[in-house]
Amino acid sequence: MGRHSIELARMGFSVTGVDLNPDYLEAARDCARAEGLFINFIQQDVLHLDLNTAFDLIINMYISFGYFDTQEENLRFLKNLYGCLAGGGRLLVETLGKEHTARGFKESEWYEENGAFVLARYAVTEDWSRLQNRWIVIDGENRHDYTFTQRLYSAAEIRMLFQEAGFSDIKVYGNLRGDPYDHRAENLVVVGAK
Repeated sequence: MGRHSIELARMGFSVTGVDLNPDYLEAARDCARAEGLFINFIQQDVLHLDLNTAFDLIINMYISFGYFDTQEENLRFLKNLYGCLAGGGRLLVETLGKEHTARGFKESEWYEENGAFVLARYAVTEDWSRLQNRWIVIDGENRHDYTFTQRLYSAAEIRMLFQEAGFSDIKVYGNLRGDPYDHRAENLVVVGAK
């Protein structure tokens, strides 16, 4: 709901945020207005991006990659982002890595976030290529049940997907600090250039 866009705008960057969910976009607009920030928020399906702008940097953070049903759709998403970059521009993707997910896999957990309780159950499917998620969110009297599946990529698999989408100078890291993607990795972070 704009957490990355707002932080980047606070730092003085010109920012465009894209999401399909109109409620998230409206919440992000409200937060930006409250701080006196101008951010261009656009409602669009990333599989059909039409932004008519070339960006120096595109970020896809907080494990927001791999949610399409097919590998072809995930590839099309990357190709669309590649097409939105200026020459020399970079794409940063932060997602779950298959290797570190396997290392610390838990079938269930619960946590509190913004006053709501989240109960989560996970299952690995399709030979470790997908992670099935069920979240029950209890917020006061309200209960919401969400289920979704995310494709899990190894570092080698996502590097090949970036190459297939046209990216060069592809780097893989184990966190946003730029540490190696090794047995201590916290997440899978991939950066590719146009």
